[in-house]
Amino acid sequence: MPRRRISITETEWGRAKPLGSAPNSSLERTREEQNAKFIHQSARRSPQPLDGMYFTRLTLIGIALALGACAGAPQEKDEMCPAIEAFASASVDGGSHSVRLMTDWGGSYHESENPNEEVFAAKDCVHDSFEPGKKLCNYLLEGASTEFPAINYRRALRCIGIKASGLSPTDDHDLPPSAKSHTVPGVSRNVEVTLGFTHGTDTEPPTLKITAGH
Repeated sequence: MPRRRISITETEWGRAKPLGSAPNSSLERTREEQNAKFIHQSARRSPQPLDGMYFTRLTLIGIALALGACAGAPQEKDEMCPAIEAFASASVDGGSHSVRLMTDWGGSYHESENPNEEVFAAKDCVHDSFEPGKKLCNYLLEGASTEFPAINYRRALRCIGIKASGLSPTDDHDLPPSAKSHTVPGVSRNVEVTLGFTHGTDTEPPTLKITAGH
């Protein structure tokens, strides 16, 4: 099995070098995004040939973990929920704050800074220099799925009290593109939490957006 290295860095937007972004892509470096902070996590491998079953094993492991998480959800509170609650509860300064989680399974949107390595999985999380948003990003990088981004959205929907029909990944395209709630457990009713999810395209990675504010 080829060597694998995981790295987590915090830097200015643009370090991750997204590939193939269209001029109007959400990954475009706009002036606002140049001032935003984000956290990038990637898994890289050396460019040696892979065992033919390598990605199959990764996929099966991911499915098993995802199904296990879903099976356990009714019995215990999802760890994502307190992270969203803390972020939303801190968004009481009269404004609106957002966090965006972008996942890249297969390295379609990133390239390694090291020419001898290839990125095969990565996550970016934009928190706009809002400290509670940074904490939510830290959780999402560690606790959210890279391979199955719609599962992250389903989990977030449950956290704000909305149950999505169907199962991932077969019914993911039936998910609503957005949802909002004023009655999130543990959060003041004065705070509205809005979720948005976009599936990956040729130029943009799957993106989960969590917004909280008045």
